[in-house]
Amino acid sequence: MLLRNNYYYFRILNKQTEGIYEDIRNLYLSDNVQKHNDYYRYLIGINLICIALVTSNLKEGIQFFQELNKLIPSICSKEDYYINQRY
Repeated sequence: MLLRNNYYYFRILNKQTEGIYEDIRNLYLSDNVQKHNDYYRYLIGINLICIALVTSNLKEGIQFFQELNKLIPSICSKEDYYINQRY
């Protein structure tokens, strides 16, 4: 899933933005991502927000940003994640 997520960035760099927001939004909302741990959902969600901004889906980007903020306490409470060690 993370490799697929990076694939979308390569598409943006090649100016192939048609349908990209819908693709990554579907990836984020898929059962595969939603059933993973919060850190994994957070990583995919951050990329979704970035692509939302690049593709002028600002309202949805803000919505996903607010949703991801709810995940931060659960991520930072787990000592085994890199994000907790760094921040």
